[in-house]
Amino acid sequence: MDTVTVQSVTDGERPRVLLVGPAEHVESTADELRGAQPAFAVTTATSGERARSIVGERDVDCVVCAEALPDTDGVSVLYAIRDSHPSIPVFLYASEGSEELASEAISAGVTDYVPVSLGEEQPAVLANRVINGVEKHRTETALERQRERLAAINRLHRVLEDVAVSVIETPTREEMERRVCERLVESDSYAFAWIGDVDRGTRAITPSASAGGEEGYLEDVTITADESDTGKGPAGTAVRTSEPQIVGDIATAESFEPWRETTLERGFRSAASIPITHRGSVYGVLTVYSERTNAFGGRESEILDALGDVLGHAFNAVQRKKTLMGDVLTELEFRIPELESPLVAATEERDCSIRVDRTLPAGEDEYVQYLTVEGIPPDAVRDLAAQVDSVERVSHLGAEETETEHQFEVAQSDPPLTSTVAAFGGRVRSGTVRDGEFRATVELPPDADVRSILEAVRERYADAELVAQRTTEQDAVTTGEFRSRVFEELTEKQRTALEAAYFSGFFEWPRENSGEEIAETLGVAPATFSQHIRNAERKIGDVLLDEARDDEAPEGAGDD
Repeated sequence: MDTVTVQSVTDGERPRVLLVGPAEHVESTADELRGAQPAFAVTTATSGERARSIVGERDVDCVVCAEALPDTDGVSVLYAIRDSHPSIPVFLYASEGSEELASEAISAGVTDYVPVSLGEEQPAVLANRVINGVEKHRTETALERQRERLAAINRLHRVLEDVAVSVIETPTREEMERRVCERLVESDSYAFAWIGDVDRGTRAITPSASAGGEEGYLEDVTITADESDTGKGPAGTAVRTSEPQIVGDIATAESFEPWRETTLERGFRSAASIPITHRGSVYGVLTVYSERTNAFGGRESEILDALGDVLGHAFNAVQRKKTLMGDVLTELEFRIPELESPLVAATEERDCSIRVDRTLPAGEDEYVQYLTVEGIPPDAVRDLAAQVDSVERVSHLGAEETETEHQFEVAQSDPPLTSTVAAFGGRVRSGTVRDGEFRATVELPPDADVRSILEAVRERYADAELVAQRTTEQDAVTTGEFRSRVFEELTEKQRTALEAAYFSGFFEWPRENSGEEIAETLGVAPATFSQHIRNAERKIGDVLLDEARDDEAPEGAGDD
């Protein structure tokens, strides 16, 4: 037998061909195709029933069927295959004079015919037609998948945009969670979505919102964030690592073993779990399911990851708003002894103290603290702080009039206490280091989970103690009261300079009038106007940030 040589399939994978026909026919044809260059992966079936079974159970690129079989005919086999696999190439052997068969086959969606009368040329003709049919089918399938993926990405982009807008308008976390889940399912890309909260004590992940046709699914599964089998799935791993987790095929993924049967019964084939985070704090996890395998490609995963960031920022904002706007607060006082810091140790050895004035996030993994240090020379502060691995730089900002207190700016990579507290919507109202220990007063929403907060603080500071817990009230300040307080702080000349600058467009971009032009209008020197504006801005900052100082810097000659 001569070797049949054919053009290779574009992706290099051998065509998987199912030959259907009488035994003596399919075996000889199978030998010819297996001996082709490149070789075909051939499976044979000698009955229509067996052919339908193979197509349903295995990956087949192409079907070649004889006109007649022991239990049926080729057209009936073609109809049966088209019902379940409408796009797979199907070739039919055709003998001369079978016009009626040809008409029926065309109606059934045959791909092409292979004439029986070709004799010795028949194997080569069959092989090349199979190659062409498989290449066309694979190309069309790849294009269709690409179109579906692009459509899914576009839908997900719209979801992200909608969520970014809606979270601004949504007053509660519960409402945000519900809207996000509903919007993801409405996009038609996903079958089911849910958001879960993590119990810091038990490490159980409890669903707080869901959408889709399978809400009962969550009642049938147990999901945790620990190292047990129920914590090794995508949701638990996402919480532990703060990284998105993708399961392309639930049927084969080892990590999905505890929930595989229940999940597959509902038609879910792939899943993605996205941690909901902000500034290193995990607020929960978003998990999305698709009825398609490998539904979460690189770009899709990136958009979902961005959605997790948006939600983390929004959840944090809602909790902070509760603290800032609420009339009643929960106040906690922490004592943290034995902080591993040479600067802290110095307060035990000397008559000195450190006050944390403010902590600000400065990047993905960087924080800036503004400190007031009393009783330690600036050079000594820099030397002591430089011994801490997480400290990246220390800047001396200046000294108070007494010259015993100095202000410093310290950039560090380790998340401070404020970062931990912020995850629960709280803020550190005050923080002081004295006699080798750090004491901090924290304000939180009235419904804050104190046990979880204490556990979170102890994860960061193992020897932290909760020494006091109080319920306090804060007075609400109206816009008018705030304005009056600002004006009380300003001198008449500062207020005049500020109002002239505001109404002259000095604060617009680009500026409508320069400082020199406004100074000329007011009849003062440009340097005097600039000094008035700087001092006015500083005093507004003092009032706004609740950091008003008792002693103000002198205004200079221009105030006289």
